[in-house]
Amino acid sequence: MSQIFIPEVRSEGYKHLARGRNGMITCGPQMAALAQAFNTIAFRRCKLLVSQYTYLGNFPTPSSTFFARFYCSPLVKDVYVVMLIGDAGAPAGLGSYFWTVDGVNQVTKDIANSASASAAPGDFYTQASRFVDGSGNSLAAGVHDVHCTLSATAAITGFAIVEVATPYADTSEALSPDVYSVGSPILGRDLTAMTNRAWLLHRQQGTHHIHWTSNTVGATQTGTTYKNILDGTTTGWAATAAGFWTIPYRQAAQTGTTVPVTMWVYADDGGGAANTGRVRFVNSAGVIATITGIGAAGYYTATGTLDPALVDDLVIIEHSNATGGELVNTYGAGMYAFDT
Repeated sequence: MSQIFIPEVRSEGYKHLARGRNGMITCGPQMAALAQAFNTIAFRRCKLLVSQYTYLGNFPTPSSTFFARFYCSPLVKDVYVVMLIGDAGAPAGLGSYFWTVDGVNQVTKDIANSASASAAPGDFYTQASRFVDGSGNSLAAGVHDVHCTLSATAAITGFAIVEVATPYADTSEALSPDVYSVGSPILGRDLTAMTNRAWLLHRQQGTHHIHWTSNTVGATQTGTTYKNILDGTTTGWAATAAGFWTIPYRQAAQTGTTVPVTMWVYADDGGGAANTGRVRFVNSAGVIATITGIGAAGYYTATGTLDPALVDDLVIIEHSNATGGELVNTYGAGMYAFDT
């Protein structure tokens, strides 16, 4: 005859919970502390989505346009752009710029003219703008495409786009620590809410590893040979190659072996009809992903993975056209961690 050992049910707490957990009592104070930790991660942060800076006097020429794509996490409250701006001199009408977000033009802002181009830190100032959708509301969670158009003598030395999370005081989006207080029954749904929040944070608040946009008219390559978009070299990946440092270390799930990433480019094939422009992302292990079928100017994407065992990982971006003699123009590129 077989015997099954059933541990003694403890005398404190709710006995049906104790039996349901095989004699173990859920620790309320520890669960409450864990809820507070998840809330802190979700709400008390400011996330950099895109940044681009150049040196003083290296102004893009109006009407050059910066292109970017980013992913807003589930608890986004607002998205702001902060710009370091000046002017290119030779007044010929007031300089100005405006951003376009998902096809919606934002408010046009002016830049004062001066007789000479801004050349020193004291000649520059900052402006901040809040991005909105077509109804004037804050941007929602998910993917957004933006670009900035300059006019007259507007000069931009740099900008940063940041995401601000839902305020910590918004309890409708928070895990309530009171649920886990002493004397309260901690139900299965409460434990599920805890694990769901942790999983959501892991999947959809990932790092934006790469965010590049040309400060002139983009990078161009003719023919089938791949060229680095930063310096035009054709030597491929090397430890000293011009590229972007990613930090995938420990960004996988607890039992995962890879970091899922989405790669994007804003590019075109130079007006060719073959739709054979291509852009690839390469690290020390080889090609992470190749974006193919680039034709008309627009955003194109691919997915791949990084290695979470690496503290850092150099990634280069190269482009070419699969058709000899045809062009590919790349204006912006990026990579962000995202797991559906």
